[in-house]
Amino acid sequence: MRPLTQKTELFASLTEIYQANVTNADLWRDVYLNEYSDNKDAQRHYQWLMQTYQGFDARMKEDLHYFFYEASAWQYIDLLLDLQDTATVSNIISYFSQLSDTVLMNSLGEFTQEPGFKPRLANFLRKYYNSFFAAYYREIYTRSVEQAVRLNTVANFNIIEFMEKETATKFSGSGSVKTVFYLTSAFMGSMGFERKDQFICLLQADTSSLAAMLATAFHEIGHTLFRPYALSKEFEIKAEQILADPEMAMAQLEFSDSYDRRAFVEENLVDGCSIYLLYRHGDVSLQWLERIPVYTEFEREYILALVSEFRPAAETIFQFTNKFLDRKIIQIQWRRN
Repeated sequence: MRPLTQKTELFASLTEIYQANVTNADLWRDVYLNEYSDNKDAQRHYQWLMQTYQGFDARMKEDLHYFFYEASAWQYIDLLLDLQDTATVSNIISYFSQLSDTVLMNSLGEFTQEPGFKPRLANFLRKYYNSFFAAYYREIYTRSVEQAVRLNTVANFNIIEFMEKETATKFSGSGSVKTVFYLTSAFMGSMGFERKDQFICLLQADTSSLAAMLATAFHEIGHTLFRPYALSKEFEIKAEQILADPEMAMAQLEFSDSYDRRAFVEENLVDGCSIYLLYRHGDVSLQWLERIPVYTEFEREYILALVSEFRPAAETIFQFTNKFLDRKIIQIQWRRN
C-alpha cells in the first residue's frame, strides 16, 4: 500500500475535475452530496473539484476538454507508472516531451499528432500544478501516508494465490506476481493496471480496511483473469445471446459510454466474481449478497449461482460460467418463444 503520488494523482485529479463539472456533473453531485454527506474529507474534496474548475480561465477549460475528451486518466497514468513514485510534475512534463509521436498516438489517440500537442500539455500541467494542484496535494498527502501505514498493517494477504485457488484458474504467464496499491484523492471509482510482474490498483480515498482493498483488487485483477475467456469466440457468441434479453440490452445501452456489448457482459461476470470472492474470503454475508447493488439481476443470479453451485475442486470458474450462460440463454429463448 502506497500513499498518493504525483504520477498517479496529477491526471486522476484532472479527470475527476472534468467529470464533476462537465461530463457527469449530476452523478458526481449526487454521490458526493448524498452518499458521502457525513464524510468531511469527501465534502472538502468535492468542494475543491468544483472551486478548481471555477478558477480555470477560458483557455484552461478549453485545454481540459482537449486533453480528456478523447483520452482517459487511465491512459495517461498507464504511460507514467514506470516512473519512480517520487517523480515530480517537472519529471512528468519532461517524460512526456521525450515520448515518441508513435507512443503517444498508440497510447492516447490521434489528437496527440496535432501540431503543438507537447508544449500545450506541458503548459497546461505546469499552470494546473502551480496554481491549483500543489497546495491541495500537500494538504492531503500527509493524510494518505498515515492511511497507507494503517492499511499496511492488515494487508499481509496473497491476493493472487487466493484468486487462483477459489476460481481453479491460473493467471496466464509465469513467475511471481505481486499486487501494488496506491491511494488516490477520489471517493469514486478505482483503476487497475498490469505490468509483467505486478498488478497495480488505484484505490478510493475512503479505503480503510482489507475488505475494501480486496473489493478493488478482486475486480480490477479479475479482468486479467477473465481476459482469455472474454476474448474467445465462444464467449462472443454467448454474450450476444445473453443480450437478446430485453433487460440486459437496455442495461447495456445505459452503460454504452463505458462498455460495448461484449464488454458489458464481461463486466457483469467480473464484478459478480469479485463479489463472490469477497464472500469466500468472509467479508460479506449471503444475506448481503441478496441485496447488494449490482449492474443487473443477471449479475446477481451469477453471484448466487457461484455461491450455491460452483465447486473449484471439480471445475474451473470458466467451465462453470459456460454452464451458467447456457442455462440463461435457454431461459431467454424460451421466454421469447
